[in-house]
Amino acid sequence: MKNQLQDVFKHIGAEYAGEILRDSGYLLEVDVSGKADKLGYGDVAEKYRGVSAFVPLKNSAPGMKVMFDGRGFSRYAQFESGVVAPEHVARDADLPHKDFEPHDSMVRIIG
Repeated sequence: MKNQLQDVFKHIGAEYAGEILRDSGYLLEVDVSGKADKLGYGDVAEKYRGVSAFVPLKNSAPGMKVMFDGRGFSRYAQFESGVVAPEHVARDADLPHKDFEPHDSMVRIIG
C-alpha cells in the first residue's frame, strides 16, 4: 500500500508541476482518496478517505477561496514536489519531505 500512496502523491505533484510555487500563500485542496480512486487504488482510497493534500500555487485558481490562519498547518509536511500533506500521511508515504512552513495568513482554494 505504501507504494500506491507514493504513486498518488507523485501523480498529484506531476499533475500540478508547472503551477507549483513551494512557498505560496495559495493552497489548492486536493482529495487524496479521490486521486487514489482514479488510479485504481481502492485500499488507499478507503484508508485515506477525508484526507486532503494541498498544492501551493503560483497564482490563484478557480474555486471557493477561504482566508485562514497558517498556524492550522503546524503538523503538515511538504514533499520535494512541493505538495503538502498531513505529517502522519507523509510518513506513511515514505517519500522525502520536510516540515511545512506556512505563512501567517493563507488562502485555501476548494475546487
